[in-house]
Amino acid sequence: MSEIDDILGTNNYSTNRNYSNYNTRNQNNWKEQQNKDRQEIYDTMDRMATIVSNDGTKFQEYLDIQSRFSKHSVGNCLVILEKAPESTQIKDKKSWEEKGIELKENAKGIKILEPYESNNKRYFNPKMVYDIRQTNASIPDETINYGDRKLLEALLDGCTVPRKAVETLPNGTIGSEYNKDENILYVCKGMDRELLFQTLSQEMANIEMSNIENSDIKSFRSYCISYMICKRYGIDVSNYDFSKLPSQITNQKEPKGVRAEIEKIRKNFEEINGRMSDYFSRSNKEKNKSNPER
Repeated sequence: MSEIDDILGTNNYSTNRNYSNYNTRNQNNWKEQQNKDRQEIYDTMDRMATIVSNDGTKFQEYLDIQSRFSKHSVGNCLVILEKAPESTQIKDKKSWEEKGIELKENAKGIKILEPYESNNKRYFNPKMVYDIRQTNASIPDETINYGDRKLLEALLDGCTVPRKAVETLPNGTIGSEYNKDENILYVCKGMDRELLFQTLSQEMANIEMSNIENSDIKSFRSYCISYMICKRYGIDVSNYDFSKLPSQITNQKEPKGVRAEIEKIRKNFEEINGRMSDYFSRSNKEKNKSNPER
């Protein structure tokens, strides 16, 4: 080989070709691993969907996780339920590091599916995430606590149904009730905080689902949503009972059907919780604007 060939790199042609083959093999290996991880995640989702549809305790534990991770899909919350049910905050390594937080040595993560769009199509890729317990950050209180007045304002924010404060409900009981025929939300005066927020959150869910005619389906979904709202905002939930799940959950023959059913619950929960979060965000901005730092 001549000096000119050396300078021009002609003698590197074979090496470059091998390097190209090496990159191709690496890419194929990466895709193969991604597909394997993706399938394992889907298998976990299916397995846990079957479990929660037949076990009231596990179903309640799923609701606990969904209430904490309101922005996450049902499937990812089912994965968290199996792999790291104690989780309260999860991020990938880069996101933790951007906050100046480091992972612990030998930190154990879990893989969930992260959606992304390309060419107007939606895809899901495996993503390793770590709970805050796997970092050097201090663990904050899990419960989001607000004063009763502010929490009540947030719960009612965005509700266009007229409200009427009464001594007792039309049927003579104490609580909250949405009357669809009258389009009025009745709320009893002076209830203790548990009864107030439990019954009111359930009726707010009924308003969200006013187009559903099946009373059994609506009742169970609103019960679940009320539980998640109360759990998220620090209201006592010890009197909720999920030991007997309804047929629309237990009769699902496929895991996909179970996920689809509880996705409807998640969606209605997030409608209410999203409005509450927006209210708190607006309230904080207004507070900061009226009390600027000196």
